[in-house]
Amino acid sequence: MNIRLRPLEETDAAQLAKHANNMHIASNLTNQFPHPYTLENAQHKGSKD
Repeated sequence: MNIRLRPLEETDAAQLAKHANNMHIASNLTNQFPHPYTLENAQHKGSKD
């Protein structure tokens, strides 16, 4: 298996929301990681707002 990491892109938002919306993930991260994790959360990932 060959895995390559790259920076997130705007087009990744839907897949990020799909896979990040998981209580098992949220429970292992800081309380700043929301659950449910929505498409809106994914679209604002990395913004400075």
